[in-house]
Amino acid sequence: DPTCSGGSTASLADCVFDGNSAIRGGGFYADSGSTPTIMRWSFLRNSAQANGGGLYTFAHVNPVISDCLFEDNNADELGGGIYAYMKDGLLEGLTFRNNRAFAGAGAATATAFSPILCGGVCGPTTWRNCIFEGNVADTGGAIYGNYRTQHDFSNVRFLGNTATGWAGGGFYLSGEDTDVTMTDFSFEHNVSPA
Repeated sequence: DPTCSGGSTASLADCVFDGNSAIRGGGFYADSGSTPTIMRWSFLRNSAQANGGGLYTFAHVNPVISDCLFEDNNADELGGGIYAYMKDGLLEGLTFRNNRAFAGAGAATATAFSPILCGGVCGPTTWRNCIFEGNVADTGGAIYGNYRTQHDFSNVRFLGNTATGWAGGGFYLSGEDTDVTMTDFSFEHNVSPA
């Protein structure tokens, strides 16, 4: 599977990652201060034994991810679609559909020292024009944000996502310094036991 690391910059468009598997980042792995630009990619039916079924970012990655599809990806732990620990992130025009994580975040996980987005000494993650539909996880059916994550959502839809074990059918945020700003958003038919 492709990897971007060591402060490298990658700009790739119109890629398809279908049916791949890895311990982390079944489709793509970005690490160590890299700056990938990911445009018009499709992450389909990828799996991770740990985190990030479709995409895994770690160690202050500064991605721009736009116009991508994450569908039918699985992670045995966190982030069926994306697992991200980012310094700053712009995620725009993304669709997360039918992704699954057995711990947290069917679509995306974000955290300070591990999971979609940000954490620790991270800057804000901006979500624009995104759809989260039919994703499933134990906690945070679509998004799980933990410990010092900052999310700015604009024109975002959460449709029919499910948390099977704890809480947050649409999304679940916890921990100190966890902030959310939302404009033009909707939550429809999301389910959680709490």
